[in-house]
Amino acid sequence: MIKGLYTSAAGMLPLDYRQDLVANNLANADTTAYQPRRTSFRSVLATTPPRGDLPPLPAGEIRTVPVDRFHALARVGEGRFRQGTLQQTGAELDLALEGDGYFVLATPVGLRYTRDGHFQRDGSGYLAAPDGARLLGRRGPIRLPGRTVQVSVDGQVVVDGRTVDRLRLVRFPAGAGLVREGTNRFRCSQGGVPSPVRVRQGMLEQAAVSAVGELITLIDIQ
Repeated sequence: MIKGLYTSAAGMLPLDYRQDLVANNLANADTTAYQPRRTSFRSVLATTPPRGDLPPLPAGEIRTVPVDRFHALARVGEGRFRQGTLQQTGAELDLALEGDGYFVLATPVGLRYTRDGHFQRDGSGYLAAPDGARLLGRRGPIRLPGRTVQVSVDGQVVVDGRTVDRLRLVRFPAGAGLVREGTNRFRCSQGGVPSPVRVRQGMLEQAAVSAVGELITLIDIQ
């Protein structure tokens, strides 16, 4: 009887973890350019005692709490890229990406990657995210020495009729090891490769989350 309860609990823990991920996706359905997280599980019958040492995990995997001799391994990842709907804002410094790619930001802790294109001028006239992280072009941080800013589909930044730089836009091959930081930023030990992604000025990308699809997944988990 007790053994059956242990087995049932071991099966419920992975579903509980998956439910948390789906709920987080739903909570970010209105977050600019949010990419939903996905996970896959493979069950394991542990051969070690419940309190014994378990073997180390491959990169990118986590282990649920062992129940008796049962536990499950989960690979948590960003899943396959999904394009969010582009919404017109009319703001000159709002930029959206159409296609698989990322903006590159210079932060105090190194390069970070994002699809959230809500930018502004910082106090020194540089194009930056709201928290001050500066958007990078091919020559470095992009300074806007003028008033009127135009950004072309291929990322050329033109200020008062003069080209000042071109956006640095990158993509990552499958398995590159993107690590999410917060809601919309990623870090990666590998440098991205140039991306042919298209830039749309005066727009923002909406979350690539299907609220109906996530709700159906929640029902399936229950």
